[in-house]
Amino acid sequence: ILYVSHNMNTIRNLCDRCIVLSHGEVLYNGNVDAAISIYMGEKTENNCNIDLSKVQRLNFLKRSDLRLMSAEYVGKDDIIFKKNENIILKLKWINNCNIDNIGFRFVVYNSDGTHLCATFKYDFFSGEKNTYSEADISLDVKSLSQGRYQSYYVFFLCNKYGGTEDIDQVRGLDFIIDDSIISGKLPWRTDAWGHFELPEPEVLFINNEVIK
Repeated sequence: ILYVSHNMNTIRNLCDRCIVLSHGEVLYNGNVDAAISIYMGEKTENNCNIDLSKVQRLNFLKRSDLRLMSAEYVGKDDIIFKKNENIILKLKWINNCNIDNIGFRFVVYNSDGTHLCATFKYDFFSGEKNTYSEADISLDVKSLSQGRYQSYYVFFLCNKYGGTEDIDQVRGLDFIIDDSIISGKLPWRTDAWGHFELPEPEVLFINNEVIK
């Protein structure tokens, strides 16, 4: 049965596979949640690179030691990542002063803005004033279930009291996790099982006995 609709709730309830079309071309053919994420993303952003140089920073950022200039997904033409695929993120930034032991934080939000998780890299780099820097960063997101996610990039300094001070923070690139290509697995139901998929259980012992 072929069902055509713009009602996402109905599609999620009735369908077990989806095709997303744009101007007569097939954008995606596969998992329902991933298809919905891509369809909704057509109304926002599906870019795999972004210019951050003119993005308005938040008022709470008191320092401007550096400013992110751009971000892109390395080797990608879209924002869809396979379940077991690492994100390779290229960041470019300008150093406005001499800085030491800058840290980097990658923060993940659900598509509705719910804060989900983050990863930190302390002592990420040191740089000299009036220089440009860039880095390729590998991000392991295998624990996330399929779906669309927002990301934020944060550079920070650690203080002597054990706290941190953010010196730059911007909304980054969206990304989509799609596990429909993994054979032998049921499609992940985010609405029922959540946004994190734990590693498969390891069976240590099974015993069978005849019922008498």
